[in-house]
Parts: sequence; C-alpha cells; structure tokens
Amino acid sequence: MVRRYPSLILLVAVVLGIALADYTRAPAWLLLLASLVALLIGFYTISTRSLRQATIMFAATIGLFSGFHYAIGHYDVGPNHIANFAEPAHRYHMIGEVVDWPRLRPGRTELVVELDSMAATHNFTPVHGRIMVRLSAPTTSIQRGDRLEFFGRIYPVIEREDPTGFDYGRYLRLDRIFGRVYLPTELNIRVDRRSDIGLFAAVDRIRDAIRRSFQDNLSPIAAALASGFLIGETRDIPSGVYTLFRDTGTLHVLAVSGSNVALVVAFVLAVLWIFRPSRNHRYLILLLAIGLFALLSYEEPSVLRASLMAALVIIARWMGRNYDLHNIISLAALIILLVAPAQLFDVGFQLSFVIAWGLILTTPRVLNRLPERITHGHRWLYWLAMTLTVTITAQIFAAPLMLFYFGRFPLLSPLANLVVVPMVSVGVWTMLVTLVLDFIWPTLGLAAGALTTVWLESIIDTLRLFISGDSTIWQVTTLNWLLVAAMYAAIVITVFAMTRSQWRRVLVMGLLLVTNAALAIGVIGSFLHQPRSELLLFRLPGGIGGLVMDRDSRQADLIVTGLYGRDYPIHERIINPILEREGVESVQRLFVISSDYTALEDLLRLADQYQTDSVLVHPRLLPSARDLQLQEAVGHSLDGLIGWTDLPDSPVGGGYYPADDRLLLICDNHRTSFLADWPTPTEKWPQADLLVVNARLTLPEDSARFTRTRSDQTIICARIEQDDSTSQPPRDVAADIIDLARTGYHRIALNGRSGLTAQIPD
Repeated sequence: MVRRYPSLILLVAVVLGIALADYTRAPAWLLLLASLVALLIGFYTISTRSLRQATIMFAATIGLFSGFHYAIGHYDVGPNHIANFAEPAHRYHMIGEVVDWPRLRPGRTELVVELDSMAATHNFTPVHGRIMVRLSAPTTSIQRGDRLEFFGRIYPVIEREDPTGFDYGRYLRLDRIFGRVYLPTELNIRVDRRSDIGLFAAVDRIRDAIRRSFQDNLSPIAAALASGFLIGETRDIPSGVYTLFRDTGTLHVLAVSGSNVALVVAFVLAVLWIFRPSRNHRYLILLLAIGLFALLSYEEPSVLRASLMAALVIIARWMGRNYDLHNIISLAALIILLVAPAQLFDVGFQLSFVIAWGLILTTPRVLNRLPERITHGHRWLYWLAMTLTVTITAQIFAAPLMLFYFGRFPLLSPLANLVVVPMVSVGVWTMLVTLVLDFIWPTLGLAAGALTTVWLESIIDTLRLFISGDSTIWQVTTLNWLLVAAMYAAIVITVFAMTRSQWRRVLVMGLLLVTNAALAIGVIGSFLHQPRSELLLFRLPGGIGGLVMDRDSRQADLIVTGLYGRDYPIHERIINPILEREGVESVQRLFVISSDYTALEDLLRLADQYQTDSVLVHPRLLPSARDLQLQEAVGHSLDGLIGWTDLPDSPVGGGYYPADDRLLLICDNHRTSFLADWPTPTEKWPQADLLVVNARLTLPEDSARFTRTRSDQTIICARIEQDDSTSQPPRDVAADIIDLARTGYHRIALNGRSGLTAQIPD
C-alpha cells in the first residue's frame, strides 16, 4: 500500500494534520515542535532500517507541518495581525494590496485586501492580514494587484451559524479574511495602479476580450451562459435561469470543472494538429494553455484540481513514465492543501475530489463488466454506456455532500445531467470556435455566434422539461458527518462488491445491520417521542424573523419586523433556505410588523409561494401591500391580506395578539412580545417572558455594573454595542440579553408545561 500509493498516504496525513489543528486550535508552536520531533524519529528509524515506520513518521511530519501552516494563517495569527485591530469604534488609515480578483455582486463590489500598514492617528504601524472592502456599487476600475489607501472602520468577522447551517464568518476566515470595511464609493479610495505588464494584467485583458466577444456575437442570455460555462463568470446570468440549473442538479456546469479542462485540451490539440509542432513543443503548449485557463477561471477548486491532474498526466507522458490515476489525484489534492490548507473545508474542493475519485474508482469496474458485443461490437453503445456510467456515478458520489451542505438533492438530476452535460460540452466547443473565428474575421464570428446562441438557448428550454415541482427534490433536514461517512462507506463497498465476492458478503451483512438498527431506533423513538413546538429567531437584513413551528406537522407561522429590501430577492436567498432546512412546507400565517416597500414585495411573493392562509400587516403597510396586489407583482390575489387592529384583546388565532407596533404571542401562559423598536422613556415596558426587539441595545462602557434583577424576562436584540451613551433600557428590565449579531440565531423550545426553554448556541 505504501509503495503503490505513496501520495495517498501523504494526503491522508495532511488531511489529519489540518483537521487536528482546526478541531483542537492547538498553538502553532506546539504543532511545529511535534512536526520536528516526528522528523527526528523518522531519521532515527531510517538508521535502524525500519522503512515502514520511517515512512509513517515522515508522513506525520508533513501532516503536522500542514497543521502548523493552517494555524498561523487562520487562528494563531500573531500580535500584528489585523484581527487584533478589528474594532468598529476606531477609524483607521489603511494601506494594502488587492490580492484576489474583485467579486462583482448585485449592487456592490467585494475586494480582498492584504494590509501592510495602518494608523489610528498619524503614525503607521506594520500589520498583516486580509480584510474585505465592500463598495456600495459594482465597479471594475479596481483590479487585482492594485495598491489602495483609504480610511474606514474595521468590523470583526464573527463565526456563527445561521439556521440553514451556513457559517459565513467561518467561510471568510477560511479565506483568511478577518475584518470587513464598508465604503460608499470608490471615490473614497486612493488607487496606485498595478503595472500594465504582468501576468494578472494579461489574464484580465484576455478575460475581458473573451467577455466582449461573447457580448458582441451572442444574445445577452447566451453571452451570460457562455461566460459561465467557459470561465465561470456567472454574475450576468438571470436569477430565473440560475434557479433552473440549481433545481435540476446541473448547477455544476456553471462552475468550470474537469470536463471543461478536458474540452479545452482537446480543442488545443485539434488546433495543434493543423500546425504539427514537435512533441516537446506540443506538451509545452498544452501546459501553458492549462495554466492560462486555470487563471482565466478565477482559480476555482474544481478547475485547479482538473488542471493539476491534466498537467501531471502530461508531464508523466512527456517523461515517458507510467502513472496511476489514484496517485495523480492524490498528488493534485496534496499540492493544493500544502499551498492552501483551508481548501480542505471548501465545499467545491470536497465535491470536486470526491466526484473525481468516484469516477476513477467506479468507471473501470463498470465498463469492464459490459458484454463483449458492446465493448468490441457497437462502439456507439460503448460510448453511451460510458456516458451513463460517468453521469450516474458523479451524481451518486455527490449526493451525500449535497444533502449535508444544502439539505436537498434533485431526484431527476442524473437524467437531467445525461441530457444537459453533453449539450454543454457541444456548446463549449461552439464557444471556442466562435472566439477563434471572431479573432480571425469578425463576420465569421458573428455567424458562428448565431448558431451558438440558438444552441445555448435550447439548453435553457431543455432544463424546463425537468422542472416538475418539489416532488422531485429529495430534502433532508438533519444529516451529520457520521451519516455522510456511512453513506460513502456503503457506496464504496458496493463498488468493490461488483467484482469481489467477499465485498458482497460485507455489503449484505452491513445492510442487515443498518436495517435492524433503524428498526430498533424507530421502536425506541416511538416510546420517547413527545410533541414539540419551537420558536426560531434569526437575523434578516435590517430586522429579525421569527418562525413558530410544530414538529408534528410541516406548517409554521412567520413573524417579520424591521426588514429592509436588498438588490436580491430576500425570500429566495435567505428565508426560503431556512424554511427548507426546518422542513416547513406551508406557512399558515405571515405577520409583518415593519418593512420597507421592496422587502414587503419579497414577503408577499413568499406568501404566494407557500400558499399562506393569512397575511397580517401593520395598518400603515396595508396601502403598500394593496398597491403591490394591483400591480400583480406578487402572484395570486392573497385574499387573506389584512391589516391588524389596535385592539390588544382581540386575538388573531393561535395565541397571537397584534397591538400597535408590537405582536404578542401567548403559549402555555408564557408571553413573547415582538417589538419594532425600544419603548420610549414614557412608555411602559411590556410584561413578557421574552422580548424580541428589532433594535440595537446600547450598554454603558462599564457593562459589568449593568445589573439585571428580573429573573423571568429575556431580551433578544439585533446587536449589542457599548459606549458612554445613556440610551439603554432600565437596569431591572431583564435577566438575560441575547445578541443576535453574535449568536446568529436563537432557538426556543415550547415544551408544554415547562414553557419556554432557551437553547443558546455557542
């Protein structure tokens, strides 16, 4: 095993070392010391001729050093790191360099800046570390390699999960981003332009030329799709088209992957066949083309994996060496993790390598068992069988990770991929031909572009054939790493069982064991099951959302206060994933305490999507809601759209009591009050066990003296800030104050007689 798959052994050691550092948060010096000790032991075992033990110790050395590399870049960062200066109370003068290509989002631009110096007054201090600068407008005037000078407040990145299980703070920190700076416009930035001569400048010019060629020769939708298929540029794809790819399980074709690299290599080989270069020149040109394509595709994990594998295969053939694909893919993953260890936790990295390994493991075993009349007779049957095998295998190996991270998997995905992936492959070839012809003679490029437009738009029409509602979506609300590992173990055992009888016995015994365990758990659970309702509170743009759920049904009530509209659909991007994660299929009641016009439209669209029985809005929002109905902007007529009255003794039903700018929920004699803002000094504080306030709570600087005498009341607010202001609630108002900006969400169980039981996440 060690001699046959050395790179696989090293890869396992590196993965374990990075995982150890991430889980234990061990000091970097301790990991480095352990790596040196393992190295010394390895040299000692060589002197005693214990080669196997020496190999294990050298693998441990590399693994522990990878953990050290991860530690110094992500949590044990040192005293001069930017994480120590991320404090929004101070305004800093900062200087740094843009180290990644700008990310153009709807209505904003995100720049990753590596700071090298900053000052709070006049004296600059050397620092290191990355921040994300967010401009409130999309712009391409700032590019990778530019040096920036600007003033701003650094907001710290806080790791916290939202109700969907996604931790945006951890996502940023894995990219070594430890702070965020918000700037209204690029006019607030002094830019020192990079040199026009250089690798990144050349890549940007080529990428812009490709994008302009698509825009000149294709329709707008086709040009957006072409940029996504070829270089992974998806920002211009309409949201409706993007949803088609997502719901059919074909979204991966918009992320440049191994198939794109293979198509580009094949296209370059076809062009080189015309000019007939020498063998050495051909291999060199292929390597350069692969490297350029990886840069053009923004160095995405999938394209890096495929590019490295292709480059390693080409180098092996160039040197006349035999190679094993298991070692090739292991070496590709090893190189990526040694350079960027945090890639181990990237979803794209995991999916890319799991699918590629699944194909390497499964495809030869399936094709070798085909009848001889297919393998040596009808070649078209062989290619069809290979296409079916690759498509189904990729979907099977992707399913556990997709269910774990996204909670859903389209059941029609294998069939949709079987049709769409070949169409996209043909489309990539037509795009490349269009680019070449446009370079030779623009008129020829325009003619080829017309055919490419028809083909790409036909892909969209094909996707619509596979959309048939949520009945074709496999949804899972809870899935942990143990279940994911068990699913992959079952898949791998099944693959080996196709060729070996002993693995078939293992598979049968495993299925019997799992079946009996599931039956036992089901019987025990039926005795221990108790009905449980929950209140889930989560952050929304500018506001707070509350989801009242009964675990015995798929129905829930939704309460929203203080919501502000964004340039993206809030219900699709934020609320719908939460409802899907919680297994909610129907929203019975929607309460809107406060909202602006744009956000209200998104909420009414959500009500239409979930066939909400009653939409209850504050009386001042009722004219806007009626106006949206008249504009037919929100689907059906929403007969249940009403404005609540100001009578606090008139329950809506289900224990809800709307009154003025608040909503009271009474459950088992426990009271939860949703407020639009803090009560004024002349107003009386609500008598409730739980106050949900869409406002920032300002505490005095000496917060330790903030005494809380009430033991039966909890406040949940949007954010806690500290200064010398006196704008704060009375000191005896609550026993606990929970900051949603820090916790991300707050889940409360409604357990019959026991009432409200707080479950505060770490």
